[in-house]
Amino acid sequence: QEGLIARQGRPMARLSELPNGYLFVCQSEDGRRIPFYVCFGHMIETLNHEIDAQRYDLLIIGPPRRGRLHKIVLGDTTRKLVLDLNTSILIVRGGRAQSRFVVCADGSAAAARQFSMLECFLPVIAHPLELVWVRTPDCDAAQAAMAEDQLKKMEKWLAAHGKQSRKLQLQGDRPAEVIASAAGD
Repeated sequence: QEGLIARQGRPMARLSELPNGYLFVCQSEDGRRIPFYVCFGHMIETLNHEIDAQRYDLLIIGPPRRGRLHKIVLGDTTRKLVLDLNTSILIVRGGRAQSRFVVCADGSAAAARQFSMLECFLPVIAHPLELVWVRTPDCDAAQAAMAEDQLKKMEKWLAAHGKQSRKLQLQGDRPAEVIASAAGD
C-alpha cells in the first residue's frame, strides 16, 4: 500500500508500507531524495537491519538526559546503542561548535568504528583534543598498560592528522559518569 502526502497541490512525501513499519521519502528543495523510516520491533535488531540494508555509516542521536532511577527502570538506551549497533554513533547533547568532543577509545569494536567518522570532523575542531582515561579502583597493571597503549595510538593518529591532544587521567567508580561530568555541555 502506498500513498502521497501533498502540500499545496504538489507531492511532498511518498509513504510506503514496510513489513516492520513505514518508509517516507521526501524531496529536498534541490531534488535530493531523503528517506525516513518508522520501524517497529526490537530496537537494536531493527536498527541493525536498517543499517545493514541501507549501508548507513553514521547514526546521530540526541537522547534526553535521564536520572539514575529512569535508567534503572528503562535501561540505558544510549549505552545499548553504542555497544550493539553496526555503525558509528554521534551523540549530540547540546553544546556549540567550540564545545568539547568526547570520543571513546577503549580498544573495542565500537571505538574502532568511530575513527573514520572523527576524521571527518577533525578539520572543524580548532582546539586540542582531550584524551580521557578513567582509572577505576579495581584497575590492575595489565588494564592500565592497555589503556596507555590505546592513548598512545590515539595521540599518534591525531598527530598524523595535524591535531594536538592532551591526556587526562581521571579516577572514579563509574567511568561513564566521570567522563560525562568532565565533558560539560
